[in-house]
Amino acid sequence: GDALFLSFLKDFEMTERQAYTINALNELMWAALAFAVLGAVGYFYPDPELFYRPESLVSLLSLAVIIVNGALLYFWASHDLKNFRFRQEDEDPVDGEIQSKRRKAFVLLGVSAASWITVFALTFFQIPERFATLDVLLPAYGAFIVFGVLDGLFAEYVFKKSASDDLKSKIPILFD
Repeated sequence: GDALFLSFLKDFEMTERQAYTINALNELMWAALAFAVLGAVGYFYPDPELFYRPESLVSLLSLAVIIVNGALLYFWASHDLKNFRFRQEDEDPVDGEIQSKRRKAFVLLGVSAASWITVFALTFFQIPERFATLDVLLPAYGAFIVFGVLDGLFAEYVFKKSASDDLKSKIPILFD
C-alpha cells in the first residue's frame, strides 16, 4: 500500500480509482494484521517465555505502532486521497486542510515503513546477543521511527518541489 501510494502520486495527483485501490489495500492490511496478531498469540502460547525476549517485545511494539498508524491514516487521510495533488490550478487551488492531510499521510507512510522493516528484521534476522537487549533495541527503533518521520516529510517536500518544477533535476520516484 505504501509503495502504491508513492507510485500513484508520480503524476502529482491521485485519481478516484487509485484512491479506491489504496483503500481496498488498507482493508486487506487490517485482515493481515489480524492474522499477524493471531499468529503472535499462537507463537507465544506454547512458550510464554518467548514473550519476554527483547526482540519479541520490540516486534510487538512495532506491530502495535503499525495498528495505531493504520488507524490514524484511515481516519485522517483515507477519505480524502482522491484530493491529494501537488499541482494547483488557478481556478482550483490546493487547500490548506488537504495539504495538512497529505503531509500527515506522508509522515504516517514513513512511520509505517520504519515499523514494518523493524518487524521484518527482528523476525527474520538473527540479532547478536549483545545487541538483543531493550537498552539497544528500543532506542534503535525510536531512532528508526524518527528517521521515518523525517523521510516522510522529505518525500512530501520533494513531491511538492517536483510538481512546481522547482527542482533542477528530476528525482526518480518509485518505479520510474
